[in-house]
Amino acid sequence: MSTHIKKLEDLLLVNVPADLADTQILGLRRAILAGIERERPRWLLLDFSEVEICDSFFGRFVETMVSMARLMGMRVVVCGLSDAVVETMVEMGFELPDVTSLLDIDDALAYTRRVRAAQPR
Repeated sequence: MSTHIKKLEDLLLVNVPADLADTQILGLRRAILAGIERERPRWLLLDFSEVEICDSFFGRFVETMVSMARLMGMRVVVCGLSDAVVETMVEMGFELPDVTSLLDIDDALAYTRRVRAAQPR
């Protein structure tokens, strides 16, 4: 599994690195999908705190990664989106329906723990 992808309990945590080339973005997407298939987590947490800029290719990566993960049965949480990335994604028309978005990884981990604890076993 990529060094940017870690399994924590029933959560797959992805620290998305800054300044990825398009081919690297595609490779990360494939690695995430393979990690979901192999590890069988119930949650996907995408941490974008290192990402400072967003172009249309990266915006599509975010949108399609979320859609793919949801189709594989994941609950998706995103965190760490900078104001510049959010502004660009909104201006380009990208949406993340049914996704919880939080400011940072601490909030995201606390949220997933709270929701998981409230779910019947």
